[in-house]
Amino acid sequence: LTSGLNYSEWGERIGYDAVLHKAEAVVTTIDTATGDTTSTVIDDYISDPSFPAGYKNKYRYVGIPLLIGYKIEISDNFTITPNMGGSVGMLVSNKKGRYVSRYLYGTVYEPANKILFNGIGSVDLLWKRKNFSLMLSPFYRYNLNLLLGRKPNGYSSGGTQTQNRYYSFGLNFGISFDLGH
Repeated sequence: LTSGLNYSEWGERIGYDAVLHKAEAVVTTIDTATGDTTSTVIDDYISDPSFPAGYKNKYRYVGIPLLIGYKIEISDNFTITPNMGGSVGMLVSNKKGRYVSRYLYGTVYEPANKILFNGIGSVDLLWKRKNFSLMLSPFYRYNLNLLLGRKPNGYSSGGTQTQNRYYSFGLNFGISFDLGH
């Protein structure tokens, strides 16, 4: 059984080629025979390619992992321990991210979930030599819930349908010395 404390930073760089903007026009027509004028207001959404947008969103979590593993001794100096478990992370910074709105006009700020659940799999490779140990542990982590909060209608609280569910690969590295020898 393994536990501890970890820090995760989920980031994204989002680019939009164009965002729709609300365009309102007033068209006035003049009847040349009578001189009467008629004004009509036209609302429409237009694509504005002069508005390319790019945003960086970063969400930082501090989590508590809990993993269970089985130690396999390959030799006196080498062990492999496959681990499986999960973690619960608490949001510590960047509480909102910027995304294009549901109807593709403008952008909105979306609040991130305060609690993030992750599934984790790893394999600890431990090499021992007298009072010295070297550990490498590749891991895979996957969000079990969405990073952005969802309402029952499927939309986030900011009104977008953005679904952020991330995964990551990483490598933990450790060196230990036994000072008792």
